[in-house]
Amino acid sequence: MSSKYKYLLLAFVFLSILPVNLKSQITKFKNVEQVQLVTDREFYVSGEPIWYTVSYSLADDNPTDLSKVLYIELFDNDLKVVASQKVSIYNGLAEGKILIPEQSATGYYLLRAYTRYQENFPVYQMATEILSVVNPTHPLSASAMPGEDEQISINVMPNGNTAFRLKGPIIKEVDSVELIVNGLFTNYHVDYFKNGIGSFDYEIQSNDELQLLIKLNSGDTISSKIISPKIQIGKLTKERIADEIVFTISGNNLIEQELHFSVLNVSGNELFRSRVNMIGDTARVNIPISMLDSDLFLLAITDSEENIIHSSIHSIVLNQVSKHANSAVNTIESGGDFSIDLSDIESSDYPIGVSVALSGTISQSPNLLPDYLLNNPQYFESYFDSYYLDENIIHQLEIVLALNGNNIFNRMKNSIVNKEFVVPELVGLTLQGQVINSTSGESISNELVFCSFLGNKPQFHTARTLNNGRFVVPLNDITGLYDIYLGTDLINGTSDVEILIDNGFCKELPIWVSTPFLPDTSQKELITQMYINHQINILYGVERLQIQENIKKSRLIFGDNLHSILLTDYVQLSSVPEVINEIVPSVRARKKDGHYSLIVLDDQLFIKYDNPLLFVDQVPYYNIDELMELQPTEIELIEVAPHKYMYGNEQFNGIISITTNTGNFAGLPLSDNGVFVEYRGLENNVEFIPFSSEVNNSGKPDFANTIYWKTFVAKSTKAKIPLVAPSSIGDYDLKIISLNNNKILVNKKLIVK
Repeated sequence: MSSKYKYLLLAFVFLSILPVNLKSQITKFKNVEQVQLVTDREFYVSGEPIWYTVSYSLADDNPTDLSKVLYIELFDNDLKVVASQKVSIYNGLAEGKILIPEQSATGYYLLRAYTRYQENFPVYQMATEILSVVNPTHPLSASAMPGEDEQISINVMPNGNTAFRLKGPIIKEVDSVELIVNGLFTNYHVDYFKNGIGSFDYEIQSNDELQLLIKLNSGDTISSKIISPKIQIGKLTKERIADEIVFTISGNNLIEQELHFSVLNVSGNELFRSRVNMIGDTARVNIPISMLDSDLFLLAITDSEENIIHSSIHSIVLNQVSKHANSAVNTIESGGDFSIDLSDIESSDYPIGVSVALSGTISQSPNLLPDYLLNNPQYFESYFDSYYLDENIIHQLEIVLALNGNNIFNRMKNSIVNKEFVVPELVGLTLQGQVINSTSGESISNELVFCSFLGNKPQFHTARTLNNGRFVVPLNDITGLYDIYLGTDLINGTSDVEILIDNGFCKELPIWVSTPFLPDTSQKELITQMYINHQINILYGVERLQIQENIKKSRLIFGDNLHSILLTDYVQLSSVPEVINEIVPSVRARKKDGHYSLIVLDDQLFIKYDNPLLFVDQVPYYNIDELMELQPTEIELIEVAPHKYMYGNEQFNGIISITTNTGNFAGLPLSDNGVFVEYRGLENNVEFIPFSSEVNNSGKPDFANTIYWKTFVAKSTKAKIPLVAPSSIGDYDLKIISLNNNKILVNKKLIVK
């Protein structure tokens, strides 16, 4: 699911409470990129792959892409990164799979997708999907019991009513809950949900002392401690009259004020704004339903000085029934042929994601919000069907927001925004970093940075640092892991330099309150079946992916512009200076005051150049004295450009490249100012391959938990997808979701018998 609903919940409030310096930074540019993330399912066993598709677009239907690279990260419940990837964005889509480590613990996991440009904005705007992972071979980790002060909480809802939450094992034993107000028992109506949250139809007054009387199934009763919630400024009521929504706010402390009512949509954009004067202690605003573009919206009310006095989430059913979604059941034979019909899907709904997976592993609209949403309601969007919102779930969400909304907003306020602008990756991967003075820590501007790729696919790049010391190196098409050396120009620059490298991934963690995931006993059969399916496919080696290797050939760093001297073609000489002076054309080694230097003689202008750019095994090298101490037999190849050489925006006084026989600098000491890094390139393209006779799986059983996963970019004349039913008997769900508008288009059950 996308992260669009997060904007609704947080955008207005977050921008209002940001420090002034961060506010001014954000207003310099806008987060115009929209990223939506969908996965093949939401329930996995450890060791399985997560198949994902990310749709990428720019706001206002701009046809031009900004970023070309997407970053994928998988976090565990303690916000430790357990897997990460970089993938290409092509035609507005990025697809692939990310593997859950085999030894991963049971718990909630966060899958996050974003571009480098989005690192300039608060992390809550990044697309994040919450997944559940079970490790059947490991016992559940111990979870801390909530303290006495945390077991019961009470707060005020936007309409003035009472919201409460119970935590811990007690919630499984609750028979009923009653409210005690100022020491007196009451009989106010209560809505209590089995996940521990609930509400009373009691309007909290100033200085109220509230308690809960909890009756257990055993007949015992428990009284909570006395709680005095802080009431909000004003009481809000909502009603629908014809084609309008009418909001009324009242409160004695609002008399004679001018209030501003604002309505924000799911993208955080303002749809409606009105100034309303208080008449007595009441203000009322009528909002035409035609101005709303979603079932959900945020109402924010501010005073004349733009201080927020109220913010709340609301729902109004605009579309009760999906055009395509249905609960039809198809029965198919184990191992038999069947097909998925896409003929009813409208062209405007493409691209679409099609998933067929074991029932219970694909998200279903629940009757109860899960525990992680009680602690992290900012991630509630994955539990809503975009066509229809369950009022029961909305009521639970309103309770949760009332209970810990301030905690969410405080976490948003403390969210760190990059101090320096992170450059978007317009053409592919970039290596970004900063050069600082290793002694003072101050940034170094206009410093020439060299970037050398080592190995059998060499690359060489240069970049100059900006005023803040930052640099950006564009990288050619790379996949997999690479060893890279970065250094600076020691001839014209300073020797006290330190190079700080960004790995490309966001430095700030997702906003998340750790929540234990305790699988329900009703899921035992499902988990067992998932584990068996996973193990059987591993045992029989059923192939489910196809790697399209990068077949582009690596070109020479300087093309064919260097003159090559292979030392084995010449008589062996006694020293490297002798080799340089006798064999290498247009290059001379000179010794003065006990130190060597290299000089290039321009073969066209007949001019001498000092300080040519020297490479040893693809790395810029400056210690000429150490180089001259090598044995000639340690050198395999010398290449020379004996003239001024333009490379990008830089001009060098000729180029000398030396390749040793060992390929690892022949033991030469390298500069302390340089740094070797292992850099992760793009992932190879992968495609989910369904079990069929077209793949060499003859004689093998198919017990997959996901039997089909594919993204279709545009409507095709081939309306049916032929598939083979799995070998395992059970229920499977077919889900088709639009990545264009994030709506569930089809939701069918398939029974394999």
